[in-house]
Amino acid sequence: MRPNKLIRVILVDDEDYLLKGLKNIIPWQQLGFSISGVFTSGEEALLFLTHHEVDVVITDIIMPTMTGIELTKIITERYPAITTLVLSSSNEFEHVKDALLSGAKDYILKPTVNHRSMKAFLEKNVPYSITLQSKLPATTILRVEDFSAVTTTQFTDDFIYGILLLNQSDLPLHGIIQYMEQNNLANCHLYSQDNHHLLLINTPKELDTDLFKDELSQQAVIFPKTTTISPIQRAIDLLIYLKTELSFYGQTILLWQYSWNDNTLDNLNKQNGRLQKIINQKQWDTFDTIFYNNFVKSPFFIPREEIISIYLNLALSLFQAATVDGITLAETKISVLKSITGKKSLQELNQEILSIFATIRQPKKSANVDQQILEYIQANYQLKINLNDVAEHFHFNYNYLSNYFTSVMGTNFSDYINRIRIEKAKELLRQEVESINEIAEEVGFSDVGYFSKVFKKAVGLTPSKYRRTVERD
Repeated sequence: MRPNKLIRVILVDDEDYLLKGLKNIIPWQQLGFSISGVFTSGEEALLFLTHHEVDVVITDIIMPTMTGIELTKIITERYPAITTLVLSSSNEFEHVKDALLSGAKDYILKPTVNHRSMKAFLEKNVPYSITLQSKLPATTILRVEDFSAVTTTQFTDDFIYGILLLNQSDLPLHGIIQYMEQNNLANCHLYSQDNHHLLLINTPKELDTDLFKDELSQQAVIFPKTTTISPIQRAIDLLIYLKTELSFYGQTILLWQYSWNDNTLDNLNKQNGRLQKIINQKQWDTFDTIFYNNFVKSPFFIPREEIISIYLNLALSLFQAATVDGITLAETKISVLKSITGKKSLQELNQEILSIFATIRQPKKSANVDQQILEYIQANYQLKINLNDVAEHFHFNYNYLSNYFTSVMGTNFSDYINRIRIEKAKELLRQEVESINEIAEEVGFSDVGYFSKVFKKAVGLTPSKYRRTVERD
């Protein structure tokens, strides 16, 4: 774990309402944690872990396709430094035992989860968790009514850095202030206005902005070093004007480039032009590297319409390349336009490009590879298959297949296979021959309780009530 820094956590549970509850009712930052992501399947969580550093995984045990036990085992093998904790219902003690044997450190019962119990649970299992202080000495912070006082602040040292939070608590900034002050690295000045918060860091030497990123858990804009306050002021005015667009960037920590309308946009257009040539030459490994480094990995902030234009250009070029390679794609230029412009986040745009790219990386496999995948799932849904099994069967890269599946099938793998299982279960329930336990096992559910939960969520009735309804009809 990382003392004096927010500890990065992901939450995994197939029930969305439980995820929202866990995320929102627990004051994670006050406990020293940041929520790096929430996921409804183990596959999604593993995909996230391939590109992000995480300290703690809190997962449900009973989930479709990949259980929390399987997820724990994989995490223990691949990421031994991660602490895995499990959520359990009161009737799942056998599963809890299996989870602990697979590498989970501890478990907590879902019905008991609240602020106090989670605080005690985390303190017990994550020793460095309570690292933030909700209050700092008054002499540490310069707090003013609004941002106008920035112009009258006296900066005595050579460099100024800035961190801006829009429409959120200033608590994440306290850890940075504390770290800077305690290590005599800088003088800190905190300003607040309309729930917007600006921290200016005045220091005699250059600082690594990664120090800030590690401490921040929510969306923030980081201003690299400058010697005057003017460029930060100009950027703040623009950011507050465009704050409604920040949701488009999800939880990204944005490193601000002052001349965004020149340098950042020009740079993206330059990389776009470079990628167009690479697409024409079908240098797919080079495309993969450049797109990931300049679009997925590198944060940027430019108006949404500019980004949409660039991504639409890339998508159309990739589709054209796929058609040249003989892949029959149902999407027309109009549907591509609707798909790209309908994306609500930068992450969704990146996933769309990666999904299209996935079809091109393996053009010789089959013109109907999506149909083959569907047929494979239809033939094996009753087995304990997951997305990794499908990837291995078709010799696909797991990450690409995940993006490809969501884009082409219109849903994630877990929901799709459950849909097939429930339809088959309904058919068997109407036949009134097998017991509900037997049907659950036959359609691929090892736990009849979980089968009932998934069935009711999909149909609106428990399996037994559904059977009785059919009998009456």
